[in-house]
Amino acid sequence: MKKSKWVLVLIVVIVFSQPGGGRAEKVGVFSEILKVDGISMDDQQLYLVQGTTVFIYSMRDFKLIKKFGKDGEGPQEFLRYAHVFPQPDHLMINSQGKISFFTKNGTFIKELKTSGGMGGGHFFQPMKDGYVGRRIITDNKVVYFAMFYFDAQLNEIKEIYRVKSVRQPGGKVHMFKQTAFHRTYQDKLFVSGKPGFHIDVVDANGKLLYTVKHDYKPLKFTSQDEKEVREHMKRQTGTRYALLKDRLSFPQYFPEISFFLPRDEKLYVATWKRKGNRLEFLVFDSKGRLLKQVFVPCKFLAGLRISPLDIHKGKFYQVIENENEELELHVAAIE
Repeated sequence: MKKSKWVLVLIVVIVFSQPGGGRAEKVGVFSEILKVDGISMDDQQLYLVQGTTVFIYSMRDFKLIKKFGKDGEGPQEFLRYAHVFPQPDHLMINSQGKISFFTKNGTFIKELKTSGGMGGGHFFQPMKDGYVGRRIITDNKVVYFAMFYFDAQLNEIKEIYRVKSVRQPGGKVHMFKQTAFHRTYQDKLFVSGKPGFHIDVVDANGKLLYTVKHDYKPLKFTSQDEKEVREHMKRQTGTRYALLKDRLSFPQYFPEISFFLPRDEKLYVATWKRKGNRLEFLVFDSKGRLLKQVFVPCKFLAGLRISPLDIHKGKFYQVIENENEELELHVAAIE
């Protein structure tokens, strides 16, 4: 091989071996689905959700294996949405008012419904021998997001965490303040929502195990950011925007945390900082110690929304609509 070709190969290897330094690779195109509302995966399969329909694809060649589900309240239907949590030997699917269980190939097993007319406010995630559900509560005229622990039959056991909502009755609609975001992982509940770079980790009894904190300078929220969000909201709400626009309140800075995902003994925390088309992630170990900072190729949608994504075994997966309005799956190394 000529010397010039060796130099070119070396440059490519260097660029693509840097953490977050290479471009995202397109690994699949999905012609069976019009839009993606959610994405999750395990070692063998990829699960995409469009509304209340679940699509199962092979992780080997990203070919469709099966699709199932539709809007409704029947035993194999989902109300308003479907969110797939792959478990070792089955699929747990959360939708309004119930949890549904399917085999890994999409065969219905059973469902559990909430009791007492409380189902509409819960968003369930597996934890220990039961589930965590979240709903909005009001205490002394203050609105909170409260997390409750439920047993294996969806009987409510106790409240284990609460955080004040940024939206209180009769006031401004605060945009881009640190809102309550929660995820369960290995019998722990991870919750953000307090000011600053702050993620509490609690057990099923509500005991605080530790807090992930980081000294972090947030990104300035610009007038252009506000313009983009307002234009998106106007398109989405139509004539209602005239009633809403004067109540919108925008911050000087973005919140320190955009979202986070506990995966594979690590905690991946996305901020709002970008370098071109790359989003900053801070990677922590299982005890909350910072391991690294990395910028990962990430697609943003109108209104500063992020296209659906997930992280699996150190790789960042995101569904992106290309210029031909086809949905593509892109993957990039995050470590």
